[in-house]
Amino acid sequence: MDSLLLIFIATSLIAYGVYRLRGARQLLATGLKTEATVIRNEYKTTTTADFYHPVVEFKTNQLEIVVQKLGRGYKPAKAVGTKLQVIYEPDHPTHVQVDSLFQLRVLHWLAILLGSGGVIFTLLDWSGFFHIAR
Repeated sequence: MDSLLLIFIATSLIAYGVYRLRGARQLLATGLKTEATVIRNEYKTTTTADFYHPVVEFKTNQLEIVVQKLGRGYKPAKAVGTKLQVIYEPDHPTHVQVDSLFQLRVLHWLAILLGSGGVIFTLLDWSGFFHIAR
């Protein structure tokens, strides 16, 4: 039963990583980069952690001013007035993310690698690889 749980978690990590990586690649291919300013932070508490989600303001290429809360939170909060490089979808400027190597690339690959490691570990366990003769 523990192996089934591990394989479920591992494949979920792989699926999440692939899904988010595809979205990030699409955003990088078609998105527009600009500078945004943090105008406030919104506090969010969960069962495991507390984070501050920056609310940023930026101007699109069509000179439209957009105010949007970022999906990823930080701790400590980003200072009001902080400048962030962001990337947004031209057709949906409220779909915006920080233009960060870690957030747009590394984090998703990390989920895929951790999930793959879990799958490999489970398959090796099922094959008896870890069961040393006594």
